[in-house]
Amino acid sequence: VAGWLGWNNEVFIPTLPEVAFNTIRLLSTTEFWVHIVASVSVIASGFLLSVVVAVPIGIIMGSYSRANSALQNFIELIRPISPLALYPLFIFLFGIGFMSKLAIVFWVSWIPLLFNIITGVQRINKDYLRMARALGATKIQMLTEITLPAITPLVISGMRLTIGSALLVIIAAEMI
Repeated sequence: VAGWLGWNNEVFIPTLPEVAFNTIRLLSTTEFWVHIVASVSVIASGFLLSVVVAVPIGIIMGSYSRANSALQNFIELIRPISPLALYPLFIFLFGIGFMSKLAIVFWVSWIPLLFNIITGVQRINKDYLRMARALGATKIQMLTEITLPAITPLVISGMRLTIGSALLVIIAAEMI
């Protein structure tokens, strides 16, 4: 409205029809969609890698107190480090491109997901595990039929939390 009324310079605040026209023009180019697909592939790869790494480590840390005590201090040490502060290090190690962006998406995704999984494993009713053990269930059966179904809601919740962070960090990484 300010642009239509001439209250401001259209260079700084464009009019609504100009914004709509340029948006439609941008969405109709193939270059835009190539970049969108590239960014989504980085997010998906880093996110899936974080799931692949966090689920087994979380199950181990949640199931075994010795593993939890051994790894907890290290994870608490690296957890507060800002992913964007580490991005220059990732660029130095992996170069500019896919791998450095993958590393930063992985970094921002795996720790919150890991904590959700540890919490989920620790909240499993111990009576279920004792009952399965008494009935002769193997560790694999206990994992696949008790642990994984029990932690699935927390894994999904952790994935929902981290996908937003992954989207934000990939935008910042591409700006850098």
